[in-house]
Amino acid sequence: MNNSDQYQTLVKQLLKWQEEIAEKDRLAKKVPCYEEYPPIREFKEITLADKPTVPKLKKIPTSVSDKTSDTETILPAEGTEKLKNAEEREKRKQSAVIEKNKGNEHFKKGEFAQAIQLYSKSIELDPLNAVFPINRAMVYLKLERYSEAEKDCTLGLGIDPSNIKALWRRGIARRHLGKLVEAKQDLEKALKIEATNQAVKTELSLIVKALNDHKSSQENLKNSNEKVDSPKPTQPVPRRRLEIEEIDADDDIITPVNTKYTPKTETPKMPSNSMPTEKSIDVVDAKDTTQMPSSKTDKPAPSDQLKHASIKPKTSQPPEPLIKDTTIVKEVAVKPLPQFIPPKTTMEFERQWRTYRNDPVKLYHYFKSINPENYANIFKSSLESSYMTKILEILKSFYIESEPPSLIFDVLKYLSKVKRFDMIMMFMSPADKQTLQEVFHYLRDSDAAPTPEDLSSLAKVYKVAL
Repeated sequence: MNNSDQYQTLVKQLLKWQEEIAEKDRLAKKVPCYEEYPPIREFKEITLADKPTVPKLKKIPTSVSDKTSDTETILPAEGTEKLKNAEEREKRKQSAVIEKNKGNEHFKKGEFAQAIQLYSKSIELDPLNAVFPINRAMVYLKLERYSEAEKDCTLGLGIDPSNIKALWRRGIARRHLGKLVEAKQDLEKALKIEATNQAVKTELSLIVKALNDHKSSQENLKNSNEKVDSPKPTQPVPRRRLEIEEIDADDDIITPVNTKYTPKTETPKMPSNSMPTEKSIDVVDAKDTTQMPSSKTDKPAPSDQLKHASIKPKTSQPPEPLIKDTTIVKEVAVKPLPQFIPPKTTMEFERQWRTYRNDPVKLYHYFKSINPENYANIFKSSLESSYMTKILEILKSFYIESEPPSLIFDVLKYLSKVKRFDMIMMFMSPADKQTLQEVFHYLRDSDAAPTPEDLSSLAKVYKVAL
């Protein structure tokens, strides 16, 4: 049986089933309905003895503040279990916040191990709060445990995908792990959410610079591999050339030859004390033919065209003094420094700073023109880490050589009062920390240094060991 036969058989069966159903419907319609309905139940008054038992109800206050009030809500017993679970969750959330606050206190004191334990406990109590893993990631960044910091930031972003702190801190962790492309993506996403965040902009500029440096190093390596190292051509040593003309003659006769030295047009320069002495050969023509003594056989003299030569050494004469090239040094007029106007806002500071950033001397005089007491007013939001790095270089290169120690102390003192200074110190590079330590050691060893108590307290703020 082929497919068409099977299909026709199936269709016939369906049609037959349809007819059977239709016949049953027609038969059902012919059955008479009930004309009489069952009687209604008689009304019966419920007495106290016949009152049904009601399940016990539990009185639960509507809110925490209404515990002492007389207004209470009565809920069925089956809802009490859900309410207990909700109350327990609320208590766990409150406990998690308390543990988080304790962790913040330990973090400010530099007790990072205790802070990690408390943040971990907060995560266990309330795993749906994104703040707790993000705070623990900050501690991991401080301890340079970048892999754990990346995982915690990823956990926080899984709960709150638009958390800027999580994107920023994961970008920092990924930069230290060498994941520059992923770090750039995180920071660009953070800037889309908050375009005015200076900390994110600073970190993004560092990553872009690292990417460009990596790209240029790869290109240089590729070009160097393509080039084949070839030895540098050595300059030929200047030599003297003697033109000698050889003429076939007997052994008895000396034939005149051209043995005069022909100097080059370009004479190589040599020190006067190492000039070799020159010897020349004079060729004297003899009119008469003179036969030289010979131990062989006496041969007749050649024709009159034959010339005899006598060789005389010429006395060496002192070499001519060499004329040294004199270079004319042009005097370059030193341009006077411009008049530096102290900035009043962060925008003015950044504009002038970018103008002088390639000239360290101008940058030093411009920064010196700012009164240290005005740092907090100028940098109201925060001081970028790139500016802090350059300021430390200026202190080391110029202030130590030219300025009194008291001014250096004031600069460091008022810089520490800038907003978010603790964040600047947290992400300071090892090179900046080394520069800072050198400046503090200079203040410690200086004769005109501030009091040891003031210097020690300031060193604690910068976390420098004296």
